[in-house]
Amino acid sequence: MTAAAEVLAEIRALGAVAYRWDGRVRLRPGSVIPPGLLAAVRLHKAEILPLLPTVTPSEPEPNPAPWIISHEGDGGMRLVVDAEPPWPDAVFAAAALIAILDRAHREDRATPTVDEAARLLDGALAALHRDGVDAWLTS
Repeated sequence: MTAAAEVLAEIRALGAVAYRWDGRVRLRPGSVIPPGLLAAVRLHKAEILPLLPTVTPSEPEPNPAPWIISHEGDGGMRLVVDAEPPWPDAVFAAAALIAILDRAHREDRATPTVDEAARLLDGALAALHRDGVDAWLTS
């Protein structure tokens, strides 16, 4: 079995699916893919792409609606997660940090706590991306 086939077999064993969309490998749900397997997907991407079913960009991508997570009401900062639950703990940590930052922004105050929350949020989002979970801020 080729390395690409082994990677795809591991993805299926986790209950996830892989497909090609707009020339990229997409995994659903991304939250079940461990970092080592995600690294293997990146390493063998050129061999994996021809083995995958294709969803053309003119078709909607499967599960197109991302999840929006917010602790605040309208107009506040929100975390958008493009992955199906269950989510890693970093999603909930990021959402809590966003609530702290949003409150500080609304009150127009900058403090060392706010600076630390922003630094921790950057780390949480980086960890999510390493785990294959697309997440970003919106308002």
